[in-house]
Amino acid sequence: MDLKDYELQVFITHFIPPRISKTQRLNDLVKPRLTLEYLRSWARLFKHARRGHQPWKRDIMTKPRAKRAEFRDEYLAQVMSGLEQINSKRLVIHIFSNKDFYYPTLSPKTEVKIHKFEQYNMMHSLNNSPWTKDFENNPWNLLWEHKESLRELAKEKVDFKRLVLIMENDVSLRIESLIYWLQERERLRDSGLVPSFLRLEYSKALNDWICIDLHNLKSDTGRARRLVIKDREYLQIPSLYSGITVLDQELLDEYVSSQAIDKNGSSTLIWWDLGARASMGIQFVNIPEGFADRHVIGLDSQTQSASLGSLLHHLPNLYSSVPKLESKFLSFSELPSWIQKVVF
Repeated sequence: MDLKDYELQVFITHFIPPRISKTQRLNDLVKPRLTLEYLRSWARLFKHARRGHQPWKRDIMTKPRAKRAEFRDEYLAQVMSGLEQINSKRLVIHIFSNKDFYYPTLSPKTEVKIHKFEQYNMMHSLNNSPWTKDFENNPWNLLWEHKESLRELAKEKVDFKRLVLIMENDVSLRIESLIYWLQERERLRDSGLVPSFLRLEYSKALNDWICIDLHNLKSDTGRARRLVIKDREYLQIPSLYSGITVLDQELLDEYVSSQAIDKNGSSTLIWWDLGARASMGIQFVNIPEGFADRHVIGLDSQTQSASLGSLLHHLPNLYSSVPKLESKFLSFSELPSWIQKVVF
């Protein structure tokens, strides 16, 4: 199976952090702490032992994120190069950014379109949180700017095969992953379920790949289920984030007519933050009875682990770079023995 008959319409958000002066940094440090909300956060801390989602609060990931941000252009180049290596009929890559930039394509079948939104150039401690809802120019809103393009794309009536991909700018995609998706999509079509992916990072300390979205399941295996559909086994992990959405025409039509495509309406489907909801696709739309959501991962019949096509590399290896975190994640080598404990 190949993709030579498919057009790929790819949507990637690429935020470029603006330079922040020392004066602005000092203002960001002091101003939020002079608010009533900051005082209330201390009350929550004393009562509930946590402050909640506070834009000004530094956490264990603050420094690692800042360090990896320096390489965001390199990660994007790897993602786009990988897409061009897929032998598709046509590749259209839409980049939604707050600044102009140029990317030299490798193939005449590739078209890159840059969509610039300068209103998201302002960034400070108050509007740099995906949990903040009342800042119109919050940079996290940039992740929603491609939705109108999806609506327009859904209106087009084409006589060729098309796949729509909504991707992060630092998660690589191989042709094996799209072939996996297409094959599982056909097997699952009558069930209402949709194939999904599993993000991995490489840990030098563990000398292993870790599943960065399975960090809570070691102590909560009951959340997941192993399913058998048409003699094929699948793993469902409720609310599993994958960082990529793949839609064929039928799923695209379903998506654009649902609450999931709406920035505010999507919050009625799941508690996720503004950024995560932007890439969840139809995961929580029209969920079949008895299931937590629509996403499942195909299992390899021989290894009893996730299919190789379902695996995506999170290029920054961000979470695996934090020693206090990497031991909490499930390693990929542990996955087969862990799956055996899943409740049917």
